[in-house]
Amino acid sequence: MQSLVITSDKKSEIKKLREMAEKMGLKVSIYQDQDREDLALLKCMEESRKNEFVSEEEVMKALQS
Repeated sequence: MQSLVITSDKKSEIKKLREMAEKMGLKVSIYQDQDREDLALLKCMEESRKNEFVSEEEVMKALQS
């Protein structure tokens, strides 16, 4: 599975893109800034389970992206 992230400040553009994607049979999820930060933090937490240590710098970098 692959994902495409599109960002816009205009709700009307997001609405049009969502409608078009749904017509194409694609699954659509809309995330706010806070949601993206939460997903980045979750990714860091999951990585820390695989590794012994995740530096503060890595956590902050993931949160800023």
